[in-house]
Amino acid sequence: MPTTTPIKMNVNEAKAKFSSLLAGVERTGQPVTILRYGHPVAQVVPMISMARQEKPSIRYGVGKGCYQILDDIDESNDEVGKLFAAEEP
Repeated sequence: MPTTTPIKMNVNEAKAKFSSLLAGVERTGQPVTILRYGHPVAQVVPMISMARQEKPSIRYGVGKGCYQILDDIDESNDEVGKLFAAEEP
């Protein structure tokens, strides 16, 4: 896999070329680092990269023992009935 040189751009250049900067990130998928006085302050990354980073992990069994499944879904429950009962003023 070929390595690519990271794209770095100072704030003024990024401001002046913002539309083309976004188009390039979208087209190539390569992030652009924004520098202020030579120090990185922000990074423009394609949304597809963000979606991969934010993907939640699946955790099976987290709710085990936290709730009870009734044998009969239509079974009466007085506590729930009180919550849905219409109260007259």
